Amino acid sequence: MKDFFASYYPKTKEGLQELWNSGLFVFDASVLLKLYELTATSRRAFVAVLTHIADRVWVPHQVAAEYYINRSRVINDQIEMANALLGTLKRIKKDVRNALPKEHPFLDEKLVEEIVKACQRARDRLRKRRNKYQQLLERDDIREELGHILSGRVGEPYDTDRLVEICDIARKRYSARIPPGYADENKAQGNPFGDVIIWMQILDKAKIEKCHIIFVTDDRKEDWWIDDAAGELNPRQELVDEMQRKAGVMLHMYTPETFLEDFNVYFKKPKVREGVIEELAGLGAWETLKQAALQAQAQLSHTYQLPAVLDQMSTNLRALRNDQISAKQIQLSWPRAADAFRTLQTYLQSSTFPRTAPSWLKPYSPSAEEPPESGDQDVEPKNNGD
Repeated sequence: MKDFFASYYPKTKEGLQELWNSGLFVFDASVLLKLYELTATSRRAFVAVLTHIADRVWVPHQVAAEYYINRSRVINDQIEMANALLGTLKRIKKDVRNALPKEHPFLDEKLVEEIVKACQRARDRLRKRRNKYQQLLERDDIREELGHILSGRVGEPYDTDRLVEICDIARKRYSARIPPGYADENKAQGNPFGDVIIWMQILDKAKIEKCHIIFVTDDRKEDWWIDDAAGELNPRQELVDEMQRKAGVMLHMYTPETFLEDFNVYFKKPKVREGVIEELAGLGAWETLKQAALQAQAQLSHTYQLPAVLDQMSTNLRALRNDQISAKQIQLSWPRAADAFRTLQTYLQSSTFPRTAPSWLKPYSPSAEEPPESGDQDVEPKNNGD
């Protein structure tokens, strides 16, 4: 039986050691793009790992294409978050000045000015960092580093006929809920068949090289992963079995943070600090929430708009975190999004769940006094600028 159902058996120490000794490391576009979301220190640590294993790294052509297509968007997303924080700091200064009457028993004008100046100093530093980061749009050091590491390590593209054939295959696989990719069936932007193209290119590479595959992806949707009894993510059995059946090799999968954890186990250097792994884990938790939110939106009636969905979700998330409502109540409010909300519940109960919400999860407030600003419309004296 094990010959046909090997995926249902946990990998042994010897099996994992074999994978790390000789396997091919395949990285998804979501991992390459994650470099733009990391702090400089963590990014350098991740690049050092990629450099160390560069002779065993490979990416499918579809991965490289998705990286180039989405690179500017990811950079702009980070800039927009910085702009939102700059606007918040500006409003804090205004609120502090307007919050108190002229006479107050324990707050005087001097203390208020100290708070205002602290906000301004923070804005100045953040603006400089944002401006430096923004230069990546034109002179991208991260892209240059990846280009060096992946030189000669990118797969060949499929021709048009093969792509058309794979799209037909993908539709049939989606209809039968065969992973990967079916969670992107209603994808509004990008190629809904991108994951299937990536999977086919990995299978082809494994057949030719006859090497085990270690696939690292930050795509945490159910069409790639399954939760085990301990709440850990494991590759879908169908993927492991298909790799074994068609290429005769083993498949193992990691998220970016679990990949670095095992890198520390199987390689003596360079050692990756725990803080880098924790940073990736935090980003991963929010990425799962974001994907679940978008999945919920796709499952809802087209009459709903995403801001309203996220507004209700953020309210439900706060209530669930504070034990005011149950996951079941959330599911009943949107039955067709039950799977997405179960995913949310799993991460809300995780001890590593981050406590600060990203900008996309903040309540939608169409009646706000002022729209989000770039942070550059400053009323401070000119000598406080960049």
